[in-house]
Amino acid sequence: RDLGVALVAFEIAGKSMRDLLDTSGAAKELKVMEDKEHRTHVLGATARAAGSPDELLELMRSAQAHRATRATQVNDASSRSHAVYRIYLGAAAGPGRPVLTLVDCAGSERREDSSHHDFQSRKDAAEINSTIFALKECFRVMRSSKGQQPPYRDSLLTRVLSDSFASDRALIVAIGTVSPSATDTEHSIGTLRALQQLQGTQMAFEVREDVARPRANDLPHPRTWSEEDVRRWVSAAAGGRASAHAAALTRGTDGKNITRWPLQRFAMLCGGDEGLAALLYQDLKNRQQGASRAAAA
Repeated sequence: RDLGVALVAFEIAGKSMRDLLDTSGAAKELKVMEDKEHRTHVLGATARAAGSPDELLELMRSAQAHRATRATQVNDASSRSHAVYRIYLGAAAGPGRPVLTLVDCAGSERREDSSHHDFQSRKDAAEINSTIFALKECFRVMRSSKGQQPPYRDSLLTRVLSDSFASDRALIVAIGTVSPSATDTEHSIGTLRALQQLQGTQMAFEVREDVARPRANDLPHPRTWSEEDVRRWVSAAAGGRASAHAAALTRGTDGKNITRWPLQRFAMLCGGDEGLAALLYQDLKNRQQGASRAAAA
């Protein structure tokens, strides 16, 4: 017997949430609350019933059309928000019902992908990166054996997803899309790296490069680097693409300092080039892990 489903859809942009199924014409902001049993609820969201797959798809297309977007040189409508779609089994949404939660995270662009980087665009990019970083941290802490509490409260998205992270009955799957175009190789590799960070693995070719291509002038563990070592590494990393930014390193940036940098700090060093920042960040992590393995051998 076909019971039908109910759809709830909303977007998260920075510190605000907006209903994507509200057709009243007025912007409807939503709130996240936690009950006495520590379950998270999105208050004020519209639920729409669908009696067939076609009805469900039409509702999702309508919700998608209301997402916040911005035109870039690569995409006419680049998403500037994270979209959350919750499909409940049955004609009504509510606690205790089986639910499938789909999350479409906003993508990032390189500086050359946008013809207009104003203050709002930079703010949007920073908020998107902050949310994705919080999501990665939740995955990292969950994999840790130290018994830490995942930092759900670091972003609205992770608060919304906290029940899925905490439930032993929940199954979480991360899916990435890559482009066949050679001009998008950097983005595709960045996407694969992000997925592997969620999974807790590394690209095999990166590990082989560390082992098969030792260099006589390899530096010791990054924590022991001097300021000059750090500048030399920035100049040579990512095939020398970051050499122009080495001069922007502030005085006192030694190994102890740079190994504590988050991804956003590398993006600042690279003038907002998030793709290059991700390459530097991952290269530094690989060097730290390689030095730790060598010390333990």
